[in-house]
Amino acid sequence: MDFDQPGLKMNKPAVFALTRQGAALARILAAGLNARVFLPQDLAIEGEEGFANLKTGVQRIWTTSSRLVFIAAAGLVVRTIAPLLQGKDRDPAVVVVDHQGRFAVSLISGHLGGANNLARETAALLQGQAVITTATDSLGLLAIDCIAKSKDMGLEPVSGIRKVNAALLREEPVRIADPEDRLGWKKGRPTGYIMDEPDQFSGPLVQISWEANPGLDADLILRPRCLVAGVGCNTKTSSREILELLHGVFTANNLCLSSLQCLVSTSKKAQEPGLLQAADSLGLNLICIEHHLLQDIEVPNPSATVHKHMGVSSICEAAAIVHTNRGRLLVPKTKSRNATLAVAVQA
Repeated sequence: MDFDQPGLKMNKPAVFALTRQGAALARILAAGLNARVFLPQDLAIEGEEGFANLKTGVQRIWTTSSRLVFIAAAGLVVRTIAPLLQGKDRDPAVVVVDHQGRFAVSLISGHLGGANNLARETAALLQGQAVITTATDSLGLLAIDCIAKSKDMGLEPVSGIRKVNAALLREEPVRIADPEDRLGWKKGRPTGYIMDEPDQFSGPLVQISWEANPGLDADLILRPRCLVAGVGCNTKTSSREILELLHGVFTANNLCLSSLQCLVSTSKKAQEPGLLQAADSLGLNLICIEHHLLQDIEVPNPSATVHKHMGVSSICEAAAIVHTNRGRLLVPKTKSRNATLAVAVQA
């Protein structure tokens, strides 16, 4: 198989090795991690990927693989990936293993990329030892970027991660503003975190919010993926029109796109090109709800025209309400020439 195919999405981990001994370990990991194996061309067998040069081989999959394991010297790996590094929020997880399989070192993206967990998985498969050097893990503290990853929340600005984790290491309390309890911490919090109170002014502040501008002077904002955009559209509506409507609605209503979970519509629009392209450009799924489930949903803006042509009184509002399990409608039906959009928040 040609791994130089443009746009190839690699959901499986990638394991690189350079020697026969390394190849044997790579095959063990391939079975345990459901990974793809990349080897020099003279070592690769059927079902494995051969490369002529490690550097170019890694370059070709760097942006399409989220987890990489190298059975090689750490220095060689560092020199290979150094020109490719973009930031902790964008780099894949990278783990390095020695040729005896004794140590699995979390090298890059330990928290956000998941390299620490990948190192633990790799070590367990090889009956070796995971080497985790991130300071919070070493001290038994739960880093804020680990929390965000476990809750599938975005972070901004990324520079705030260091400030918050540094405070944890100094034993300085980190304040959490989470009025909707998106973290689920009302009954207990990890060591180092306190719930923010109006009269508290010490320690960095982390805010959990789906609002674009939440209002507090937070050092870090976690973005829960809890907003659902219901979309209705005429046949052959362009993705551009749908995206312009969505961006306009989010801007006008102080909503953060990073908190958008998915686009939803009726099953009768499951193959609508503009809807599919709009979701794809946002990196989101298009969820299509069985049409009959929209029939009895009470909405603030029912449409006789929609009922005449579609047999239901609403597409965008009803779909958003159904998918959020009758969550709160933040934005009622808003129209463009050929599309309608409504936004609901998951409880």
